[in-house]
Amino acid sequence: MKKILFLSIVALISVACGAPGGADDIQGSWQLTSGKIDGEEIPILDSHPITMTLEGDQVSGTASCNGYGGTFELSGSDISFSSLIMTEMACSPEETMQAEAMFGTAMTRVRTVSLDGQLTLTGDGVELVFKGLEPVPDSGLTNTVWVLDSLISGDAVSSVGGERATLEFFTDGSVLGSTGCRLLTGEYIVNGAELVVTNLSAEGQCDPDLGDQDSHVISVLEGPLMVEIEGASLILTARGEEGLAYVADPSAELPPADTGDNECTLVTDLGGDGKPSETLHLWVSNQSFEVDPASIEIYVDGQAVVCDHFYVEGQHNWILFDLTMEPGEHTLHAVRIDGTAKLTETFELDHERWAVVDFWFYPEEGSESFAFSIHDGPVGFA
Repeated sequence: MKKILFLSIVALISVACGAPGGADDIQGSWQLTSGKIDGEEIPILDSHPITMTLEGDQVSGTASCNGYGGTFELSGSDISFSSLIMTEMACSPEETMQAEAMFGTAMTRVRTVSLDGQLTLTGDGVELVFKGLEPVPDSGLTNTVWVLDSLISGDAVSSVGGERATLEFFTDGSVLGSTGCRLLTGEYIVNGAELVVTNLSAEGQCDPDLGDQDSHVISVLEGPLMVEIEGASLILTARGEEGLAYVADPSAELPPADTGDNECTLVTDLGGDGKPSETLHLWVSNQSFEVDPASIEIYVDGQAVVCDHFYVEGQHNWILFDLTMEPGEHTLHAVRIDGTAKLTETFELDHERWAVVDFWFYPEEGSESFAFSIHDGPVGFA
C-alpha cells in the first residue's frame, strides 16, 4: 500500500491541571469521542472511528480511513510527536475523508494534554477528547478454531454457505483459515485495541454463488479489526461497519477418526472434468503419545482433503487418502487444530506418487511439528 508523509509534529505539550504524571499514564489505546477545530465539530462516525495507540515510544492508529504511525517523546510534562506517516487510500462516505483531514490538521496544533478519566489534547483552536479502549484479548483468541457463523454489514446479518469457513490465530503470529471456498494464510499483529492481518493470501477457486461471501471475508480481514470475545463467540469488526461473527469449535466434540464422519467437506478429485489427472497416495499419521488424538486438517491447493482425529495406536496408524489432481505443481498445507504445528510444502505431480505427513510432539522442548516426504514408489512402514 502506498505511503506518504502525513504530518510531522514537534509539539511540546505543557501540562495543565489533571495532566499525566508520566509515560505509563497515557500508554494504551484511545478512541476519539469528540473534537473541534476552529469551532467546527470533527465528524465522529461509528463506522470509521479515529484511534490512537501509545506504546513505548511509538504512536499509531487509524485516522477514520487511513492508518498512521510514528514516534513520540515524553519528558516530564512535555511530549513531542515526530515522523508520522499515513497510508493513502480513499474511503466513503465523504464525511470519512473530512474527519481524517480535520483530525490531521488538529494534531499539528496540539500543545497541551490532560488526563482525567479521558485523554484531552488541546491547542490553538483545537480540542480532541479520547476515551480509553480495552486491548485485544490475549486469552481465547489464539489456538482456538473459530467457525464463521454469519456476515455483518451494518445492521444486516446474513448466513454463510459453502464448506466450513474457519479462522485460527496462532501464538507465533500466523493465521490460517478459509472463506468457505478458499484457503487463507497470513500473519497478524496486535496493536493496542486493534488487530491487523498482514501478508494475507487466498488459494483456490470459488463457485459463483460463494463469490460475495469470499469477497466479504477478505475485505474485512484486510482492514484494521476491532476484536470482541464473549464466551464462545468472536466478532471482528472492520471499517464501514462490516464484520464477521465466529463461534468457537471445541475439538473435543469432533467425532473419532474411525467413524468416517467430520464437519469438513472433503475433496478427493482435485482435477477438472475431462482433464488428464495423476494420483497422489497420501498417508497421514500421529506419532505422539502425548497428543492423542491429534486433530489434523490438510489442504491441497486450498481444498480440504483431510479433516479428522488421528490416534497413535502404537505409532503404526498411517491412514491412506487417495487423491487425484491435474499434473503440475501443487501446494499442501497441514495444521493441528488447537495446536501450533503447521506445514506448507510444494510438490510436483507428473506421475503417480506417494506422500507421507507425520505429526510429532517433543515433550522435552514443548514443541510440535509436521514431517513431510514424497516418493516415486509405494511406501513401507516398519
